[in-house]
Amino acid sequence: MSDFSDYTSEEDEAAQQAEYAEMLNELPIMNEVSKAIVELKRVDWFHHIGDKIDAETRQIAQDYMDFLGFNYSELHIVQDWDEVFPVMETNNYQTGAWEAEEAMRAALTFRASEQLSEPAMEFLFQFLAAALNEHIDDHITEIFANWELEDSQLKNLMMGSAMQACHTYILAKTFGDDEYHPFILRIKLYQSGHWPLGFSGDSLAVF
Repeated sequence: MSDFSDYTSEEDEAAQQAEYAEMLNELPIMNEVSKAIVELKRVDWFHHIGDKIDAETRQIAQDYMDFLGFNYSELHIVQDWDEVFPVMETNNYQTGAWEAEEAMRAALTFRASEQLSEPAMEFLFQFLAAALNEHIDDHITEIFANWELEDSQLKNLMMGSAMQACHTYILAKTFGDDEYHPFILRIKLYQSGHWPLGFSGDSLAVF
């Protein structure tokens, strides 16, 4: 009886072995990603919106501003849902903060691409979406019920900001080397149950 090797060339076998070796090399990274996703599933997404922001959360917000390079900024506490869209309008954004975050994201993505193959990178973020999309959506649905909200655009905005924060957290946690990286600090703001809306003018808006 012939085995599978009778039907594969030496070149095919070599390519297959190389692929297996590459997957094994990437396995420790995927393990770290899985650990980070477990942490993200423990986040109390949006459940303290509208509540008083305590001293610990204020300090995390200040650290976030400092390590992003905007230590002159101030914390702006959003008081009501009606403020969300005006705060997040593109023409009201602090473009310098956006550019700083984008540069950090690009640097981490480049570092990730040096350690992971392109298929592994694609799988990583597909895995992230599969693990967290429904989980975060359930939290948002609960918040909408509690507040009697019905705005689908607002729901999409909350989901998009949360998933974007998860994406950059995974990059910083897995491929960064700084526990005070702004992307890690931003998730800590989400862990407080509040919503870091981003910079508006020279202020960091947190709901």
